[in-house]
Amino acid sequence: MVGSGEPVLLISPVLADGFLPLLSEPVLADRYQLIRYHKRGWVGSTHTPPPVTVATHAADAAALLDRLGVPRAHVAGHSSGAAVAAQLALDHAETVHTLTLLELSLLSVPSGEAFFQQVGPAFEAYGSGDHEGALGIFMSVVGGVDWTTCRAVLDERLPGAVAQAVKDADTFFGVELADSASGSMRLDKLGE
Repeated sequence: MVGSGEPVLLISPVLADGFLPLLSEPVLADRYQLIRYHKRGWVGSTHTPPPVTVATHAADAAALLDRLGVPRAHVAGHSSGAAVAAQLALDHAETVHTLTLLELSLLSVPSGEAFFQQVGPAFEAYGSGDHEGALGIFMSVVGGVDWTTCRAVLDERLPGAVAQAVKDADTFFGVELADSASGSMRLDKLGE
C-alpha cells in the first residue's frame, strides 16, 4: 500500500506489477491509498492447484480488503485483472465504490476460441519448457508487436516484470489460461 486517502484496489494482469508506475505518481499517491493485489499464484502469493476461477480471485480480493479494514474501495483491473474486478463488483457490490475495467479479457465469449487458436503456439512452447518463448508468443499476439519490441518497452517501463512473468508461467499457462480455455476462468454470473 502507498499513499493516503480513499482506497483504490489495483488488480494486475499477466505482468503482475503492471500498475507499479502508478504507485510513484504523486497526483495519485497524495490523494489515494493505492493497494496492489496480486492474484493467487503470482509474485510469491499462494499457489493452489487448478481450477482457480475468477470468482476465487474476487473472493481473495474481498478478503484482502476485509483484512486491511477497507469496507469500500475504488477498484481498477487490467486484462485478466479486469475480469476479477468485474466479478468482485458482481459478488461484493457493497465493497466496490467505483469500477474501472481496462482491456477486459473475456475469453469465454465466442471470439475467445479464435484467440486460443492464435496463442496455440504459446501453449506448445510452454509445454516444451520454453516459458520465456511462450510468454513472448502470447504477448506478441495480445500486444500486436513482435516480442523484441514488446520486451524492450516492458523492460523500460516495468523493470523485472518480464522475468517475474516467466517465473509465474506455471500459474499463467498451467492454471489461468488453461482454465480460460476450459471456460472456468469466466465471469461466473455473466448472462444470469
